[in-house]
Amino acid sequence: MNYAICYTSRTGSSLLCDWLRMNSVGCPDEWALSTPTKEKLLENRQRYTVDDICGVKIGVHDYLQWKDLLELDRFIWLQRRDVLSQAISLYRAIKTGQWFIYSYQKMDRSVCFDREAILELKLKIEDRNMQWRKILKDKPHIDIWYEEMIKDPELTIRQIGSFLQVDLPDVLETKVARKIARDDITEDWLRRLH
Repeated sequence: MNYAICYTSRTGSSLLCDWLRMNSVGCPDEWALSTPTKEKLLENRQRYTVDDICGVKIGVHDYLQWKDLLELDRFIWLQRRDVLSQAISLYRAIKTGQWFIYSYQKMDRSVCFDREAILELKLKIEDRNMQWRKILKDKPHIDIWYEEMIKDPELTIRQIGSFLQVDLPDVLETKVARKIARDDITEDWLRRLH
C-alpha cells in the first residue's frame, strides 16, 4: 500500500505524519521533496516502507514531477477551511523561519503585519488547492480538514486507518511535543484582514 498525504503549507501535515508514524501507519515523510534522481526516489520509497505500507508527504509540484514513479494507491488530502489563517501562519513561518513550535518554545512575535503579502499567499494556497482538486478528482482519496484533525486527532487517525484498510492499535498515541502556531497576533491580524 503506497499512500500520499497531499498538502499545502501550514495544514498540520508534519503533525499528521507524526501521529501516523506513532500508530504504525507507515512512515510518512517528505522523502520525495526535491529528490534529485529516479534512483534516489526509489531508494527512499524502499527505506520509508514499513510493514508493506509506504506513506509520502508531498506538495503538488513534487507530485507532478514524480507521480509515475511513486505508484500511489490512495491519497489523503489535508486542507484547511480557514485559508486566511493558513496564509497568516505561512507568512509568519516564512518571515521568522519558525516552521515548528515545540512545547518548550515561544512563538516569534517580531513580524510586522503585511496585508498584501498575506493576501498574496492566500491566493497561492487557493491555487494549490485547485490543483490538488483537479489531480484528486478521479483518484481514491479522503478529505481531512485541519480544524477537525486538531479537535479530535484520534478520530482522524481512525478515519485514515479505515480508508487505508490498516489495522490500528486499540489505544492510539497522539501526544507530541509540537504545539499549534496560533496566538493573539493571529487573531488580531484576522480582524484587520476582514
